[in-house]
Amino acid sequence: MAPLLDQKIEAVLETVQKPSRYIGGEANQVRKPQATRLVALCYPDAYEIGISNQALQILYAQVNAREAFAAERVYCPWPDMAGAMRAEGIPLFTLETWRPVGEVDMLGITLQAELTYSNVLEVLDLAGIPIRAAERGRSDPIVIAGGPSASNPAPMAPFFDAFFMGESEEAFEAVLDAIDSAPDRPAVCACWSRSRPSTCRPSAAGPSSAPSTPSSASRRSRPRRSCPTRRPSSRVPPSR
Repeated sequence: MAPLLDQKIEAVLETVQKPSRYIGGEANQVRKPQATRLVALCYPDAYEIGISNQALQILYAQVNAREAFAAERVYCPWPDMAGAMRAEGIPLFTLETWRPVGEVDMLGITLQAELTYSNVLEVLDLAGIPIRAAERGRSDPIVIAGGPSASNPAPMAPFFDAFFMGESEEAFEAVLDAIDSAPDRPAVCACWSRSRPSTCRPSAAGPSSAPSTPSSASRRSRPRRSCPTRRPSSRVPPSR
């Protein structure tokens, strides 16, 4: 399967703009074929925008420092590449080894801005991962979000298994420990969330965690604020 997928990717790269976005091989790239656990780190935008993100570089080094783990990078393909991948049946793949993202243990996505939210759905769809967290099975990757926009998880809550609130380096270690010890996806999620209050799990929080919207009756019952009276200006108009 892997040699066939490589051949299909190579054929598609000849037809798209800037194929270097998808081949990897940069200086300081890490490849660990002996690793038994794979973490995909995704910046949901074009390669040129995401490659310089320092947060993912820190997590990349953090994961690769563990002997059994390998971190590989993922970016959102440009529309021409995304269309070619769908036409040829090519799943979203990592840069380091062209491994299908749907086969990793965990997919970490940084939410740097709300403008990338639609790209997150594109990444999940191209990877063949069920877009809604509630529809994922035991063999699907754990999908986690972090970054500045993760401080308000409500808009993207249906699509992620968990959110990192604030700095994630320390909490990320607990996630890696859980992946290394727990047998499947639900066990991993339950394992780290018990000891990590900085991690938000929408599925565990339940419907009561959703922000409530005041009803029309309650809005009508609120007293209206009176508009302040405009005071006349005390300034003397300049003489002509």
